[in-house]
Amino acid sequence: MMRRADWKKQIDDVTNWILAAGYTLRIYTGADDQVDFDMKEVHINSRLHPENRFYTMLHEYGHIEISVKAA
Repeated sequence: MMRRADWKKQIDDVTNWILAAGYTLRIYTGADDQVDFDMKEVHINSRLHPENRFYTMLHEYGHIEISVKAA
């Protein structure tokens, strides 16, 4: 079973991928988990458990990767 510290490391890795893709990461209460392609922002709800936050961020990053490949 992964600990919070383990999830933090995973979240940090995905955060770096998002930032390297030229997007801003916004984590705040009540956010609709999404990618805003016009503003180049990823929005993530801060109330998610670290495990759910990791998978949600990974999912949103996948949208960025797909959009880059489609362009």
